[in-house]
Amino acid sequence: MKKLWMALATLLATVGVMTLHPQKVDAASYGNLGEYTTPVELRGTWYYRQVDPMTNKLSKKIYKLRVLAHTIEDANEFAYVYVNDENSVGDFLKMTSEERKQAEYATKGWVRGQRVMHDGINYLNIKGWFQSSGSGEYYGFTMKKKNGKMVPAVRIAHGAGFWVTGYAYRSKDLA
Repeated sequence: MKKLWMALATLLATVGVMTLHPQKVDAASYGNLGEYTTPVELRGTWYYRQVDPMTNKLSKKIYKLRVLAHTIEDANEFAYVYVNDENSVGDFLKMTSEERKQAEYATKGWVRGQRVMHDGINYLNIKGWFQSSGSGEYYGFTMKKKNGKMVPAVRIAHGAGFWVTGYAYRSKDLA
């Protein structure tokens, strides 16, 4: 009986340690083909106010957009940008409920990046890792007239119609 209790205690301890220290994720098993390198012209810290689509007015709140070589942070939402295997979304949809939970946990903080050209602007398009519908968010470098001179800006758009929700600038004053 003592051996049985000892074996049970060892099993519970092992499961507990595995829960506290999750195993390293095999990125390829969830369609991760490696880091996506963001466009150099988008890198850095930018500030913007959003346009309310219902009123077409700018918000008073200033948001921060920070783009690094392989990460993006928009309004305090941080994510690693990777290249996604085109089959991963379909594979995800075929998973059981428990497998989906595991996959979502393992890929938390991952987004997929790609370049999309629209209206002469080369956008960085960001979508959720297993996002199966929707167009995601678009960040496109452009020049915008501000206070009588042309300044660098990031055009922020959403949806299938590339609806502009704001322009981000290098300083809060310009936002």
